[in-house]
Amino acid sequence: PEEATLTSVLRSGAQEARKLGLITQEQWVRYHWSVIEWEIDRGLLSLTDGDQGATVFLREIQDLNKHILDDCALKMVDRLADGCLDTDAQNLLGGLKGRIADTQPGVLKTHHLPWSRDLVNPKNKTHARYLKELGEQFVARANHQVLEHLRELEAGRQELAWLYQEIRHHMALSAEATRTFCGRQGLLAQLGQRLRQSDGHPHSPLVLFGPPGIGKTALMCKLAEQTSGLLGRKTVTVLRLLGMSQMSSDARGLLPSLCFQLCLAYGLPLPPAQVLEAHARVVQLFHTLLHTVSCRNFESLVILLDSMDDMDSICRARRVPWL
Repeated sequence: PEEATLTSVLRSGAQEARKLGLITQEQWVRYHWSVIEWEIDRGLLSLTDGDQGATVFLREIQDLNKHILDDCALKMVDRLADGCLDTDAQNLLGGLKGRIADTQPGVLKTHHLPWSRDLVNPKNKTHARYLKELGEQFVARANHQVLEHLRELEAGRQELAWLYQEIRHHMALSAEATRTFCGRQGLLAQLGQRLRQSDGHPHSPLVLFGPPGIGKTALMCKLAEQTSGLLGRKTVTVLRLLGMSQMSSDARGLLPSLCFQLCLAYGLPLPPAQVLEAHARVVQLFHTLLHTVSCRNFESLVILLDSMDDMDSICRARRVPWL
């Protein structure tokens, strides 16, 4: 097959290049990697938490090396097209096992089986017992990993309880504000048109203003309900009724909560502690998140901030540099 021919050509070229000192041993190994080894290296060996959710089952056959050359029909090892033992594959497999044992020893589950000519026959009692134990161990490990992950998620939820409480608080206020909402359909339609025109393009903030008591908050809350329908695509909507919670009373409390919510909504890494320690870094992170989300060009993002003039910092300075 063309694939085998191309593989052999590349490996021969890599072998010659290594002899001439043009590539390193590590670079040479890359030409002999299988897809599975590449995935194991990237997903298990290259990550600090690669062992999470991973288990490697090994079947080690005792005295296998003594019998490898005796019987070319053995199915336990890789062989070349002519039936001879593929020593390169054996060496690479041994190296991979060694790297796993050195890097992530906790993920290894090894089954030692005695040599037998019909070892891979399910009717062989030893092989049948091995299959039964392997199945039971696999189920037990899968259950353990799922439960561990659920505990980690629960711990994460507890750490972010303040954020969920903040979001629920503003959602409850929004639901109350829209309960008796009526009219303003023309204005809502205009806002929807402006959102659609701005979607996918750089634009300045859209400002709604009017005298106190005219219904701006109710309109913003109603708009939050309808953003997905107005844009006609997957939309993340973030709503804050500023001044209605301690955290939303000034930018130093508001921006971290917005950043955390955006990271969770888009599956991005949560802000590190050193960023949260300085307001200027939080502002920079907020801008970076907006840029990152816009570059994805998949989900729309609508951030609705009601009563901007009620924020303490804005009341004093009359400016919003972070926006």
